[in-house]
Amino acid sequence: MLNTKRAPIIIFSLILLSSAVFAQHGRRSVNVMVMDAKKQPLEACITFVPKEGEIIFHKTGRDGKLTVKNLLPGDYRVVAKVEGYGITKQEVTISADVQQQLLLFMFLSREQ
Repeated sequence: MLNTKRAPIIIFSLILLSSAVFAQHGRRSVNVMVMDAKKQPLEACITFVPKEGEIIFHKTGRDGKLTVKNLLPGDYRVVAKVEGYGITKQEVTISADVQQQLLLFMFLSREQ
């Protein structure tokens, strides 16, 4: 027997859960790696600049790695800044066909 006093709470919870699942549909993740010419990891500030929408800021760990989740498919300019090395940019298309992509930044030499 269904407890009618709790039924609205259960239905509301199911609606919220299904909304969260549909909101994530179509989102992708990107793994970012930042290293120097000797393939040593570098800490970096990473900025995702979409053609439309909000700018996303992140920082890699000491291992030079970062996973950015919940990106909408589309074109982005991704900027990596490493203190002492400078700034580098890449134009990236987050594909709707691929759940997870890898983006590699390699800094060849330190700034003079």
